[in-house]
Amino acid sequence: MSLPLDFAYYEIYRSNNSSFVLIGTSITHDFEDPTAVLGNTYCYRIVTVDIYGNRSVPSSDTCVFFSTQVTEGGGGEEE
Repeated sequence: MSLPLDFAYYEIYRSNNSSFVLIGTSITHDFEDPTAVLGNTYCYRIVTVDIYGNRSVPSSDTCVFFSTQVTEGGGGEEE
């Protein structure tokens, strides 16, 4: 998947209640939430920002329950 020429970065927002807070940015499709705590459910939204500072409409919410520790290389195995 190629990105538009005016793409700058993604903003990643997270909520574990009713409000979304910016938790980071990424220039790739990968993002790891360093503050996620096992046993909690978080919902995420992504906004694309272009080189002019224009922001897209937020993505649909994606909610995740963190139930296991993912090891380096994936696998979802508990440590």
